[in-house]
Amino acid sequence: VPIYVKRGGVLQNRYGAFAHDSIIGVPFGSKLIAKDARGFVYALAPTPELWSLALSHRTQILYAADISTIIMRLGLRPGSRVVEAGTGSGSLST
Repeated sequence: VPIYVKRGGVLQNRYGAFAHDSIIGVPFGSKLIAKDARGFVYALAPTPELWSLALSHRTQILYAADISTIIMRLGLRPGSRVVEAGTGSGSLST
């Protein structure tokens, strides 16, 4: 989980307590040991993959009224070719 570090702050999780002062300035990839030596975490560089994992992903269900509006606004008719892409439930495809 990404965190914002500031001087004097402390990150507490199930692996222990980590002083922000011990995180600031360390190279990415460094292994950080908890104050009480119960566990450790790694300081990772922020990448698009890590950010996407950290963000909450809420699902959106499309109901018949929504699908009707989308089809009308796109001007779809019988025989229209449609390419649908995504990782959702696929409810629009059915």
